[in-house]
Amino acid sequence: EVALHVAATAPRYVSSEEIPEEEREAERKVFEEKAREEGKPDNVVEKIVEGQLSKWASEVALLDQAHVNAEKHDSKTIEELRQELAAKTGENIQINRFVRYRMGEGAEA
Repeated sequence: EVALHVAATAPRYVSSEEIPEEEREAERKVFEEKAREEGKPDNVVEKIVEGQLSKWASEVALLDQAHVNAEKHDSKTIEELRQELAAKTGENIQINRFVRYRMGEGAEA
């Protein structure tokens, strides 16, 4: 199930904690510029940026993504599914890394 999800969604990191600070700051700047271009007041910009950063992180981090087969898995995230399986089996199940291959290209880690 996890391999199917990785193949379909191409996450870049296992968890949002793994996102490099430089990449996070680059995204923050883009979101800030967009909010300011739209004429949002300064006191609202930070809230908008934080919300967009959170959404972006969930799009690039595997554990925060809802499983691609949402109907089958009740729209649960990969982390929620991992926790359920760990509780059900009594095993300490972890997802530490993944590799995704595409035809004609090298590996993405």
